[in-house]
Amino acid sequence: MEIWAKRFEIRGGILAHDTGYLRDAGPRNEVYAVQAEVLFPSPDFLSFAYDPRPRLGFNLAPDADGTSFVYAGLNWDVPVYGNWFVTAAVGGSINNADRLTEQDLLPGETRAKYRLLGCHALFHLALGVGYRISDDVSIQAYGDHISNANLCDNNEGLDQWGGRLGYGF
Repeated sequence: MEIWAKRFEIRGGILAHDTGYLRDAGPRNEVYAVQAEVLFPSPDFLSFAYDPRPRLGFNLAPDADGTSFVYAGLNWDVPVYGNWFVTAAVGGSINNADRLTEQDLLPGETRAKYRLLGCHALFHLALGVGYRISDDVSIQAYGDHISNANLCDNNEGLDQWGGRLGYGF
């Protein structure tokens, strides 16, 4: 078990918001999102699953065209070589999108401007590559994706990519 699995950590960064890379849908708008999360020490009862850490976080897209969301789930940091590691996470999210399906579009609005997520409660998946600068500080190239796995009428999903800084204690 990695020692980081038993520590708290705060991670945050700036992400290119709504990039459309995973869905090949193209970006709907060119905005950024501020992301922050807290990772908690892995509880003993999760040791069978390679010590994932529970996490809580948010993505704030301050532009009026962006979609903000809060999320929770489990995070794994896997050492790769030296101070390098891969991070992966699964969980759920709740977003503030006001146009979820075609029926929500106002007269004159088109799908080209809005990411139709289908519902407010979505799955949240994340993947990143990081480097531990010191015992307490790390940096990451990071991406995440929210979507409903076709459980709602629309499922365009939303992707973000960027950089993050972490501090463990």
